[in-house]
Amino acid sequence: MIKKLIHLLILYLLTVLFITTPAFAKLPKVIPICDIGAELPAYAYFRRVNGKITTEVTGFSVRYIEQILGAKGIESKVDLIPWKRCQAMVTKGDYAMLLNGSIKPELEKNYFISKTYYKVKDVYFYSKLKPTAKIKSANDLRKLNMCGQAGFNYVNFGVRNEEVDTGAKSFPQVMDKLKAGHCDVVLGRLEYAADYLFTSGVDYTDDKNFGWGELKGMAPLEIHIMVSRELSYSKELIEIINRGIDNMNQSKNVNKLKQEFLKNKN
Repeated sequence: MIKKLIHLLILYLLTVLFITTPAFAKLPKVIPICDIGAELPAYAYFRRVNGKITTEVTGFSVRYIEQILGAKGIESKVDLIPWKRCQAMVTKGDYAMLLNGSIKPELEKNYFISKTYYKVKDVYFYSKLKPTAKIKSANDLRKLNMCGQAGFNYVNFGVRNEEVDTGAKSFPQVMDKLKAGHCDVVLGRLEYAADYLFTSGVDYTDDKNFGWGELKGMAPLEIHIMVSRELSYSKELIEIINRGIDNMNQSKNVNKLKQEFLKNKN
């Protein structure tokens, strides 16, 4: 009698466990990923060999997600396409995720947003070829002709994205506009600007033509992986990524990647 009751209790517990455990869809063997087509050295860019561009996509962010997914036996394929198209295709589920996103309120309805996996410093650039205005606040920036890169988010500066001229498709293009006098300031990220050494051999933070500054009290910009909500496996994928970020931060792997790719190793 007791054995029968124990047997029934086990069956009951197994049934409850089966009912209450969320069912996850099986992940594909290869996860399709897109990111910024204009390249984001040293985070997602086309590898150069003897100065010539190749079709291989590499960088800190690319290798970072490779390690997280690889630990689960999953491969990744990263395509660099126009940034706005990438965002739209991730929203629709044509791609599973993008790698270098910053949070805007409207994005949360389109994506599952990962934990922060790195941070960058927001700065403004100015030309040394003409007198520089004193800039201490967002209000000072608003008095100037601000330029930025298409598809990027500048609300961290305390301005609206609509106030920024984002006609340039790449950071080198927007810096050319600054040099030509078409902009008073360029809004950008210090680490990204320095790491153009990887693609064009230029460090915009240490250039005779440009200077840079920062607004006091600005917090670093947090960067996230953003996963489409339209996939059958979206919830499982974002859980794998968040656990992977925790594991990477606790291991020495992330430091190895920083040493390999980032000029600023902090």
